Amino acid sequence: MVRLLRDSMAVLIRPRSAFCSITERNSSSAYVLPLILVYGMVNGGFAAVRVLSSLASLPAVERGVIVSTPGLNLVLQLSAAAGGVVVALLLWIIMASVMYVVARLSGGQAGFNKSSVLVGFSTIPLSIYSALLLLLSQVAPTLALTQSQGFGLTFPFKAVFVGWSGLLVAWGTSIAYRIGFKRMLVASLMFSLLFFYGPNIA
Repeated sequence: MVRLLRDSMAVLIRPRSAFCSITERNSSSAYVLPLILVYGMVNGGFAAVRVLSSLASLPAVERGVIVSTPGLNLVLQLSAAAGGVVVALLLWIIMASVMYVVARLSGGQAGFNKSSVLVGFSTIPLSIYSALLLLLSQVAPTLALTQSQGFGLTFPFKAVFVGWSGLLVAWGTSIAYRIGFKRMLVASLMFSLLFFYGPNIA
């Protein structure tokens, strides 16, 4: 876990050297599993906020039954968090598989673990953004919920973090598979959008 934290910090500060070091160790896919779980739980946490806020739109009688039911709010929160983790795991596998296929078609070497590990590290910027959004939802829930959708005030920040994640994937895979950076950039940005919006849709 300590090594994972060090690698995560290195990816944020000096990604090129970090990716070279990570690739040389040939770590297994399970190495980045904690990063995926954190990303899923953070997104699930914000999904729980959205679910609970939607109760306000229900008729007074139905809303009263839900609020007065012991433990129901906790069940809703846990269900949303679990859903976020499941969706994050599925998207991780899908994105890692797609990036691996693109790398192989571009002449890259074999090794699925390289792709899955690098995609795992690319979720760090997305986790940071989602954590900030979750924090904002605790301070100003209405602002966070209204501005997190579409082209709200948070859209420029969202675009920066999604783009940052895509660049990390493209840079990492180009280093790991010894292929051109531009070949991976379009695919990585496309699937970074999927990776970010997938848990939010769920």
